[in-house]
Amino acid sequence: MIYLMANHTSVWKLRQNGNNMGWLIGCDGWKRPVRDGHDPMPYALDNGMYFKFGDQPHGPARLCEFFGRCGKAMEYHAPLFAVVPDMPYDAVETCKRYTCWIKRCRELAPDWRWGIAVQDGMVPADIERLGLGVFPKHDAVCVGGSSEWKDANIRTWAAWCRERGVWCHVLRVNDTKRLELCQDEGVDSVDGTGLFPGGSAAEEAGDVEPAARVLVGWMSDGNGCRVPIYDAAKFGKEQNDG
Repeated sequence: MIYLMANHTSVWKLRQNGNNMGWLIGCDGWKRPVRDGHDPMPYALDNGMYFKFGDQPHGPARLCEFFGRCGKAMEYHAPLFAVVPDMPYDAVETCKRYTCWIKRCRELAPDWRWGIAVQDGMVPADIERLGLGVFPKHDAVCVGGSSEWKDANIRTWAAWCRERGVWCHVLRVNDTKRLELCQDEGVDSVDGTGLFPGGSAAEEAGDVEPAARVLVGWMSDGNGCRVPIYDAAKFGKEQNDG
């Protein structure tokens, strides 16, 4: 399982030390996923549609920004997956948007994995009707929704993806309980912001809360064994070196 963070520069150093990490590149900015002296950065493209419950959904400008990032990514190695535009908190509208956009997405980058962000109330039959699983190497399921629904359904979605060879990603994994659940269920990737609760400024300053330093205290070594992904005592230095 790979842990995807917002495109913090510190991930270069963490990866160089053998940690299975990458970037989730969203609407906050674009960074080139290559750097001299490093292996290419694994990354995924978020569609930027997420908004806080009660706020207004994003408009067409956010869609344009997302496809602009897709265009930039096409100059480099392919992302692990890219999330087709969805509607947070609305399963019916998310399915409609997937139907609307997936053909255009596949025409844009036919070799990429394109993912659907499943919402509260969705079941595997819903996405099967949309054609997911037919071309498993080019599909991804991104488990979103409320925290309660997500935790109750990670096992279902992970099993469905595993049986069909579809990439399974879980959105917003910011606590160790959910991280362990994803690891145990064979999820391919997760993302979160818990390592840097203060955002980019805190990252650059090395100002990381002690609790956040151990949020991702382990990953899989490929054999099901949990191993530390970094030495917390060295973490501040690694950030500044990155």
